[in-house]
Amino acid sequence: MFSRDGCPPMPATIPGGDAEFNAWLDNFVTYATANMAILGLVTYVLAG
Repeated sequence: MFSRDGCPPMPATIPGGDAEFNAWLDNFVTYATANMAILGLVTYVLAG
């Protein structure tokens, strides 16, 4: 199945339940903080 723009749909990567989402978000922030330079992030981006 394709969207109206002809692209295949994106898979759901963010979990739906609150507990699962909170665990996903904690993991994401931990990874992003540990890899800020590689990801091209600066401190104020994560603080907001």
